[in-house]
Amino acid sequence: MHDVRIIHFEQTELAWKARNASLTKPRIVATAHVESNTDWPWGPRELQAKGGFDRLICISEAVANDARRQGIPEVKIRQIYNGIELKQFAYRQKALSPDPKLVYVGRLDKVKRVGALMMAFAKLRKGNLTIIGDGPERAKLEQLALELNRPILFTGHVDNIAEKLTIYDLFVTASRLEGLPTTIGEAGAVGLPVIA
Repeated sequence: MHDVRIIHFEQTELAWKARNASLTKPRIVATAHVESNTDWPWGPRELQAKGGFDRLICISEAVANDARRQGIPEVKIRQIYNGIELKQFAYRQKALSPDPKLVYVGRLDKVKRVGALMMAFAKLRKGNLTIIGDGPERAKLEQLALELNRPILFTGHVDNIAEKLTIYDLFVTASRLEGLPTTIGEAGAVGLPVIA
């Protein structure tokens, strides 16, 4: 048995199970990435209902304000923005190409609305779209790409996103649920314009 003092989690009920099984009753620190009342079950209210926490890290001011509205005591709330290591990213300013290379980076999940993004892209006459990431919607999205008959490439997960982003002209996302998206910060760190 280990002397566990703090358990930090983002999206799992295992933290509460571990706390209950521990002899020391460690403190629980949760991270909320989105506001409550969303399709994503990990907003402040949902985390509180699933077992509570001793501290709540909110990744944006909007999420922290939501936690306050949900009645979570101020003493439990800490606002810590998502961060990126800027040294990994090479900023460059680049003119938009007449045949732009668009990129989406993220989870392929319903809440990210990648299908809507692809359908909007299909209305463009020029350019190509690369989708970096993986998730439960990938097969459905690949089928949609075939039906749209536009240049859409799925890469799956890639390492060294900082290097990969530099070859694109525009970062795009259609997600309807975000707290403070790391991918948009990464796009900005390399100088990519963002359409969100």
